[in-house]
Amino acid sequence: LPAWGLDGGPNGGNGARLEGNEVDGYLTLSSGSETLSVPFHALLRKSSNVAVKGGDKPKAGQDFELWNKGVSGGYFDVFALIGTSDEFKKKVQPQPGDNFALLDLRAVGVRQVGSFLQFAVSRWDRRAHPAYPAEIDILIDANGDGVDDYLVYTVEATGFAATGQVLVAVLNLSTGQSAAYFYVDADLQSGNMILTIPTATPILSIDPTKKLGISVFATDNYFTGTATDAIEGMSFTPATPRYAAGVAEAALGAGSSLKIGTAAVAGGAAASPSQSGFLLLYRQNEKTEAEIVTVRP
Repeated sequence: LPAWGLDGGPNGGNGARLEGNEVDGYLTLSSGSETLSVPFHALLRKSSNVAVKGGDKPKAGQDFELWNKGVSGGYFDVFALIGTSDEFKKKVQPQPGDNFALLDLRAVGVRQVGSFLQFAVSRWDRRAHPAYPAEIDILIDANGDGVDDYLVYTVEATGFAATGQVLVAVLNLSTGQSAAYFYVDADLQSGNMILTIPTATPILSIDPTKKLGISVFATDNYFTGTATDAIEGMSFTPATPRYAAGVAEAALGAGSSLKIGTAAVAGGAAASPSQSGFLLLYRQNEKTEAEIVTVRP
């Protein structure tokens, strides 16, 4: 705190206090006879630094290794990587007052967990809250006829700016029926998001043994309502991935490492042609939130 140039008590209009992992106080700005007092409140937490150690392009059947160089343990999730997108050029980023958002997709992953499907979406950009200004839309062709059957999308519970709770909803594009089944798995100040849906409900029927057509869109749901990025035309069979990893999710303690095995799945190249490796999401990392491991045949 002394390095911030803050002193005084929490009730004195200047200074800050530190209790446990919580910091709050006031910052006073002055110019001549004018002063402005700005309150602040921060909840601090230790961060992990989980990353792939050494090469991130193993051959099928080889291991890749994760290690945690951070001061705290960190959870990670492993998904089948089915699509990527390049980062936008910085010069096209909106400036304050432009009144539009530019959502920049990085990668899409999928995994089957029992009778549920989980879609991992990682963006190059981080947003303060998972509700706005980014809506994630996933179109699914469940029967391979080239026509999308379902729309999976994020939406705020009960309406705009009402609850701050973000749901994962499904719209049946044939019947017009929709329902929300889970909350989105996301964090504040993050570019990662996990959307979970069941494979069988009264309005939804997805056979994990069948090849799915998948397209993902990132939509500005605050200013313009426009989709600003997309990863389209992906093909994946949840029950038969092209490559399998030995671990789906785990915690990695500070200073420890873990080797994760890979394997080529019989028939996976034809069943899941879009999979090129694995998408890793890191939950407690301060900087690198996601990492791509490309598997060589």
